Amino acid sequence: MNRRALRLLPPLALLVCGLALAADPAKILRVASPDIETLDPQQYSDSPSFDVLVAIFEPLYEWDYLHSPPRLSPVTAAGPLEITDGGKTWTMRVKRGIFFTDDAAFKGKPRELVAADYVYSYKRWLDPNLRRGGAPVITDLIVGARPVVDAARADSKFDYDRPIEGLRALDRYTVQIRLSELNYPNIEDMIGFVGAAAREVVEAGPFRVEAIQVTHSIIDALGLAIRTPAGTVIHTGDFKIDHTPVDGRTTDLATFARYGEEGVLALLSDSTNALVPGHCPSERSVGSALGDLFAQTRGRIVITTFASHIHRVQQVLDLAMRHRRKVFLVGRSLVDNIETAVNLALATRYAEISSYPLRPPAIPAPRATGEGQP
Repeated sequence: MNRRALRLLPPLALLVCGLALAADPAKILRVASPDIETLDPQQYSDSPSFDVLVAIFEPLYEWDYLHSPPRLSPVTAAGPLEITDGGKTWTMRVKRGIFFTDDAAFKGKPRELVAADYVYSYKRWLDPNLRRGGAPVITDLIVGARPVVDAARADSKFDYDRPIEGLRALDRYTVQIRLSELNYPNIEDMIGFVGAAAREVVEAGPFRVEAIQVTHSIIDALGLAIRTPAGTVIHTGDFKIDHTPVDGRTTDLATFARYGEEGVLALLSDSTNALVPGHCPSERSVGSALGDLFAQTRGRIVITTFASHIHRVQQVLDLAMRHRRKVFLVGRSLVDNIETAVNLALATRYAEISSYPLRPPAIPAPRATGEGQP
């Protein structure tokens, strides 16, 4: 499973055909990427996230690029598009018997994919308050969408229960979109790319949660923006402002600023040494200092670090390879974390480094919070 899938809040339902069955280990595809920002199908803003999302969240149709010219082919739709009214009315029917994977929000009951799920997901695509900022062109295309989107921008909250005349579920399995003017490319892209998400899973009761990327010694650290009926709560998580992190993933200051402009009810924030004046150097500077140490030291090097600090351990591994040293990891948590990082393509396999001709080794060892420093 992709590492981001374990971290995203709230969890999102994935689509599968038929009832849930145990996966065949021989048919499981594992994907690892250091660049994925989200698994929310209506909030991605980067190509790596999109590449994974379109393989998980199924749209009604997908583009068949092998056909000449390319055309939309049914995925969860029961048949081809029905286009009437001179191209201004698009009717689509959802195939029966498709179920979401199980989620606590479904309370143990099978949850079938229905037309309302696509109406909700298309509304999320238009929502100006989500990370993508909405879809202005499509908003003007769909009859009745502009007033709803403008109200959502003014209130900083999209009313998903407010009807949109040109975006409706005619019955349990039929979706209809009515356009104010002809515009095949834009509406086809929405139908061919936007996958369905179950509303009860996305909204998690009265709360809406957006994960915000932050930099920290722990990989994939996240802050949370939690919209509640009383107001927005920001939980930064533990963080470090590092403009040149080892993995290149900087804190998303723009998103924090956007919430600040909207207004925040409460900020829950903590960071190690936050009350100490000054700033902490970039993690890359640690690598430079370690490089000097490796170059000048003839004997064994013992390095202590948090077992979760994969980036620092990786810098040690890189230096060990460069200086042809063996590496010994001391501590079960450190060994387990590096093995996990290796499996997710987040660290170089240290067993390969140990095959170099022997010189005195470098030994990263775990360090607990509160221990004295040498």
